[in-house]
Amino acid sequence: MLPCWWQKKGDQISRAGKYKTSEMTVLVNQDGLPLNVGPIAPGGQSDHVAVNDIIPLLPKSGCITADRGYDSKNLRKTLRNRGLTPIIPKRNQKKGIRRRTPRPILYKQRYLIERLFGWLDGFRRLVVRWEYKSKNYEAFFKLGCALINLRRLSG
Repeated sequence: MLPCWWQKKGDQISRAGKYKTSEMTVLVNQDGLPLNVGPIAPGGQSDHVAVNDIIPLLPKSGCITADRGYDSKNLRKTLRNRGLTPIIPKRNQKKGIRRRTPRPILYKQRYLIERLFGWLDGFRRLVVRWEYKSKNYEAFFKLGCALINLRRLSG
């Protein structure tokens, strides 16, 4: 999820803490290039709820790596029913207890999504959401992903 911290008014915005935010869910391949972009969601929404919009866009087999925000039994069950292996660490219930990250070698590849968000921050139009309509912001977001794909594939 990519949060857009500074926003004006518009739809699909919620108050999460002291900022008005909205989030986008992005599916990337093993090279870190964006494959699919989910619809815009309010920022205060939990990650494992917001991912429901992108589940139909997921491939039919393989591994899905996500952070702790996506940890839920329903999401794991849905992913397994689609033939996917979820690599999602459990949320720590008690402080001080250390749990092993599932498949640490594969989980280290999560830096690819963080790198993509860094690339997207290079587009001024995405860092600050100036559009009132979420469709316009979503279109700019997808355009930014297309430009990243074009740069990586042509360079």
